[in-house]
Amino acid sequence: MKRALRIAGYVAWFMAAFVVGVYLTFPLDEAKGAIIGLVETQLGKGKQGTHGVDPVVRLGALSLSGFGVAAERVSIQLPSRNPDPGPTIDVDELSVGVRPWSLFSDAKTVVIDADLYGGSLSAVVSADAKGAVHDADIEVDDIDLGKIPLVLERVGLPLAGKVEIDAELELGETPEKDGEGSVRLTVKNASVGPGNIKALSALGGFEIPVVDLGTLEVDIPIKQGKGTIAGAKVDGKDVQLELFGDLFIKGKLQQSRLDIDGFFQPTASFLEREKKFQSLLELGEKMGGTSGVSLPRAKDEEGRYY
Repeated sequence: MKRALRIAGYVAWFMAAFVVGVYLTFPLDEAKGAIIGLVETQLGKGKQGTHGVDPVVRLGALSLSGFGVAAERVSIQLPSRNPDPGPTIDVDELSVGVRPWSLFSDAKTVVIDADLYGGSLSAVVSADAKGAVHDADIEVDDIDLGKIPLVLERVGLPLAGKVEIDAELELGETPEKDGEGSVRLTVKNASVGPGNIKALSALGGFEIPVVDLGTLEVDIPIKQGKGTIAGAKVDGKDVQLELFGDLFIKGKLQQSRLDIDGFFQPTASFLEREKKFQSLLELGEKMGGTSGVSLPRAKDEEGRYY
């Protein structure tokens, strides 16, 4: 027993000395360049074509954090296929680490914590060398949609609201068949506008005012690789909205497919207040729709637009 304790003490002393030595001597300046180069490569540097713009990653102060690194003032400019730079993601503080015992398995477990856009993100993700996710636990709290340039870039209209996400996924070896878990999305105090809906440019465009959407809650239970969206409703002061559809999970989460249908219905008080919007809807219905956009066919007897 004494010999075993002596050996254990030597091992513990060695590990402590090793960790302290790493913290004191780790070349952070050299690591910063390597991290930036790795992230830019993963984002597609050099693959944006003749007229494209490569991604640009900037890191502020860098420090060690557990079995990983932490950075302040992180800026990630996404790549673009055209001469205009892509949208930028700004993170106030970001830490990325790895669970050391996972280094001995096929799937490495990465721990991510970030403060961004007035809220926070925490994620524990296990993925293999091919980038396929085996399991994930993701939490997002109070991120402000109105502060995210990427949202405006993709949607084309200003959005406001606080986002919360709670996702627990156990995907197994074949996520398309074995994937289990749940995703819960909540957007509080949501609103959209003002702006022009580019998708309806064939009808002359819809210039919409600020529209109160209230709170959106979406629960997606996932079984055998498929998630089901049902009863996801918005009960705002200006618009009633409901969504339903399916989520098809892939091991590479970015390749997952989301099929959504739904309807919206302006409230009577909103149409009474926004005469211009009501006139545009009536004009669109009379025109019949072009280029695949048809308001008369989208509207049911209860005044809901699908």
